[in-house]
Amino acid sequence: MDFARHLAFADVFVSGSTGPLHVAAALDRPTAAFYPRRRSSTALRWQTVNHADKRLAFMPPEGAEESDMGSIDVDRAAAAILGLI
Repeated sequence: MDFARHLAFADVFVSGSTGPLHVAAALDRPTAAFYPRRRSSTALRWQTVNHADKRLAFMPPEGAEESDMGSIDVDRAAAAILGLI
């Protein structure tokens, strides 16, 4: 309960696709999530339930290995996340 209360006041919650990400989304907090490109783990399948304008999803680009999280453009992701705040 304490953790959920903290999430309720977050300006944005940045995470991999995990339980806390979905709790933050259920509270309609802005979220930025990192997903592998693996077919069973994509943002399309595990999209959060917060409003569409409050969620960002990042995955490895086309041509990268499905779990190569290092291939995500961190500068682009950071700029997009700053736009949520």
